[in-house]
Amino acid sequence: MDEERYKNVIKACCLDIDLQNSGEVGDLLMIGDKGVSLSGGQKARISLARALYADADLYLLNDPLAAVDPKVAKSIFDQSIGPQSFLHGKTRILVTHQTHFLVESDQMLLMTNGHIDELHIEQQPTIEPSNETLETDSSNDKETDFVLNTSITDINSIVKSVTSVEGSINWNVWLKLFTSPPLRWLMSMKYTVVTTISKLGAFAFDVVVVDVEVEPAQPIVTSPKAVCKAQMSTKELCIHLTELHAKSLLNDNDTFLFDCDGVLWNFPHIFTGAVELLNYLTEQGKRLFFVTNNSTTAQDDYAKRFNDIGYKAKPEQIICTAWLTAQHLKSINFKGKCYVLGMQSMKHELEREGFQICGGIGPDPLPSDSNAVTMSTKELCIHLTELHAKSLLNDNDTFLFDCDGVLWNFPHIFTGAVELLNYLTEQGKRLFFVTNNSTTTQDDYAKRFNDIGYKAKPEQIICTAWLTAKHLKSINFKGKCYVLGMQSMKYELEREGFQICGGIGPDPLPSDSNAVTVDKLELEKDVDCVILAFDLHISYIKILKAATYLNRPNVLFIATNDDARHPQNDEIVKPGTGSILASVAIASCRSPTILGKPHAPMFDAIRLAFPDVDPKRTVMIGDQVETDIAFGNRQGTTTLLVFSRATREKYLDTLKQQVEKHTAERDLLPHFCVKDVEQFLQFLKSNESNTLL
Repeated sequence: MDEERYKNVIKACCLDIDLQNSGEVGDLLMIGDKGVSLSGGQKARISLARALYADADLYLLNDPLAAVDPKVAKSIFDQSIGPQSFLHGKTRILVTHQTHFLVESDQMLLMTNGHIDELHIEQQPTIEPSNETLETDSSNDKETDFVLNTSITDINSIVKSVTSVEGSINWNVWLKLFTSPPLRWLMSMKYTVVTTISKLGAFAFDVVVVDVEVEPAQPIVTSPKAVCKAQMSTKELCIHLTELHAKSLLNDNDTFLFDCDGVLWNFPHIFTGAVELLNYLTEQGKRLFFVTNNSTTAQDDYAKRFNDIGYKAKPEQIICTAWLTAQHLKSINFKGKCYVLGMQSMKHELEREGFQICGGIGPDPLPSDSNAVTMSTKELCIHLTELHAKSLLNDNDTFLFDCDGVLWNFPHIFTGAVELLNYLTEQGKRLFFVTNNSTTTQDDYAKRFNDIGYKAKPEQIICTAWLTAKHLKSINFKGKCYVLGMQSMKYELEREGFQICGGIGPDPLPSDSNAVTVDKLELEKDVDCVILAFDLHISYIKILKAATYLNRPNVLFIATNDDARHPQNDEIVKPGTGSILASVAIASCRSPTILGKPHAPMFDAIRLAFPDVDPKRTVMIGDQVETDIAFGNRQGTTTLLVFSRATREKYLDTLKQQVEKHTAERDLLPHFCVKDVEQFLQFLKSNESNTLL
């Protein structure tokens, strides 16, 4: 082993730092299945190091710079491959797509479409192929146009042809290299590789281009123009087309892909100029394909449509999804049966390729006497019995209660409500009170429960005023808040240290206000968040301010809940927070983060504070299907609906029918329903008495 050469190779290939990072093991580090994994760049550098250590006369280097970053690539080039590198004095053939390294070469060849466009070589290549003749111009001192001589061909070799001439590199070559269009052979499955041959020289090395036919393993950016496209800024995108751009598109491209609907036609209306454009591009020798996601028309039908409107299209030009589906199944050698939700075009394309369809095409209505769908809801909306109540008690650890409409219509406390809460607590159950009511603070709720005879702790209260403050704290919010809401919102937010810059309380316009006055309103300049809660003092000016602040893209938009209305009697409709939210959302064209039921943040807050809460052993008890029941179902809990003014039994029956007809969401249906909390308590205690007997 040549110790000195080994160390020099390690350094030249930038592997010395990698070995230092491996610790005491150094170059004895095990790699592979039982060892460490190497990155693509490390693998490339190790392969290069093995080649360099071999001390050969000729080095064939297949793009060793592709897998490393530009800084490392330059270092490797300078130390291993370039004019004054470790391989100084050796002949190197470097396959590379790093075109910026060609500036140091004496010899360079530019190819387009597999043909040599320009070739300038300063001196004779080191390697002379045997049994072949290479004739060159005898002048090495002046710039010359390239002279093509004898090509070298080996039918068994991957190298199909080699051509060489002499001469220094003309600046026209550099100009054409860095202004050339994307090489058109990228459209084929094979590509031409630019290779560099290096020879002993003081400041430069020789270049030759070899036409190599290879199947690419991955997309490679090969031309300077393509590199520019890959690094294009947004300023170079969405450019309005001009005559110059159009000519460039025509000259620089061979293939044009067209969408159909909305581009060529809004069928049967054909857009003006569409057919003429297709025929013109075809006359210019361009290849056209039509790529469409429309699966309702077969490939042949599309071809016929084109021919009918005056463009002679072949079926293979049509890439439609019906045809594509069949080709995909064919490519994976699929042999089974297909159930297809689609139109006759899908059936046509699949059966044309020999695939068997076992249903799905065309109408498939439910028989009029079928009860299959009814069975899907059979186990929902079960009227609670003593047995069910006992099961709920034994199978669950946590009970979530809505308040308004379930425990009270404050100040009226429902019969049995306090007794139920105390009974569940005595049975060792954990209780939380989840409410979308943002007009009461957590402490006020805890006091209310204690006043009616249930000792509640503040952490059991998950109300939206408290939840909003916790949410802002969880995202490390540091700015100012404009808040549409009541004093409870101000209290909870300021308790967590958040600054409020308006919105709480009345904000009326002066009685003599008009549109001009509104336009001159003074607004806060540094609002970072708009919070929308229930607000009895909502006004046009508040909506205006909220929407204006939200017009600033970095301002957060948070809503406590989106309840459309509050529980009501038969005469008065009480708009809820959702009605206020709708006006601000529409005016601002913004969608908020909604924290309350039926959305997930409320349950997430419980799980964050009490990680051992298991949804599968939790019961959600509420009176509104759109908020309480949907919330519980979406979080994976058992749901119990209490009939109230918000949800009556007749409405539940109607809703169940709508779910069966797929006109309402299944999440709205509870697992169980009960008349009220008093009946639930009676069932629980009745079960207790039967058990004692």
